[in-house]
Amino acid sequence: MSDYDFIGVTSRMDESLVALALILQLPLVDTLPPLITVRSRGTFDYDRSNNKCFLIQKASSPTMEMREYLKSPEWKAQISGDALLYSAANASLDQTIEMIGKKEFLDQLGKYVELKEAVFKVCGGAECTRCSVTGDVLEVSNRSPRCDMSNCLKVALKTLEVGKNGSNEIRDT
Repeated sequence: MSDYDFIGVTSRMDESLVALALILQLPLVDTLPPLITVRSRGTFDYDRSNNKCFLIQKASSPTMEMREYLKSPEWKAQISGDALLYSAANASLDQTIEMIGKKEFLDQLGKYVELKEAVFKVCGGAECTRCSVTGDVLEVSNRSPRCDMSNCLKVALKTLEVGKNGSNEIRDT
């Protein structure tokens, strides 16, 4: 693990992205993840490689046999390497946060969450899927203009007035 300059943890994505921004001295806005339209089971998603929509299947409940297996020593042995890696990655992220300084990190994390929420307020909620409710492929021109992330982000940042020269300051206008 010491061979890596940075290790992020998906279950701690906001913390990971803020730590990365601080290490690389990037503006927080540069680490915002793309807005993803959350699709749920029973709706359609787009397969870019085949230019087709497919139905997201509803998951069945785990059977009693599955639940028992997930409690078994066999399963625990099978995932022990993954659990060890996850634990080490979390410890590495915690050490990175300590190295940055807890107060500085928490201040920047608060700003990042505020920025992310503000951008989602402006850009989120648009129906950006390539599929209709019946599974037909929609042309890009038929989607909301808010689906163009670069344009939407510009509007959101103007609304927020992110500090000059891309600094991490956030001021509501």
